[in-house]
Amino acid sequence: MSDILPDMKCDAVNVRIMTEADVSSVANIEKQCFSEPWSENAFLAATKDDNYIFMVAECNGQIVGMAGIIKSFDEGDVTNVATHPDMRGRGVARKVLSTLFEEALSQGITSLTLEVRQHNVAAIKLYESLGFIYEGKRPGFYENPKEDALIYWRR
Repeated sequence: MSDILPDMKCDAVNVRIMTEADVSSVANIEKQCFSEPWSENAFLAATKDDNYIFMVAECNGQIVGMAGIIKSFDEGDVTNVATHPDMRGRGVARKVLSTLFEEALSQGITSLTLEVRQHNVAAIKLYESLGFIYEGKRPGFYENPKEDALIYWRR
């Protein structure tokens, strides 16, 4: 994926199910956003496994964000949420998550959970605005840097 310019005009963000063709772009965004990113192979495996739902957001033909869920019976664990750094603050994560949650509901998922770094204020505000409620903490859950995870649920 080529770099996205901060002033890139994006008339509309389209959200759809991730395909094998998206894996390289998704892995590139993941590397830019996380200290311990998933590999291309992990994303490729997710496209072939019915226990995963991954959605991508695209603008002008480029992947600009993504989010995924691992399904377990009627629960979903939100695993990855990432927006290309040049596209942050434009509602990409909100749109991809909202669409992902609609898809999860259509597949019988009635409860969602996630972990978020305790100092990731922007993500926490987004999740709370989408109906997630803080229910606990996982001490030392994250590495690089070491940090507690806050556990959120949306039931």
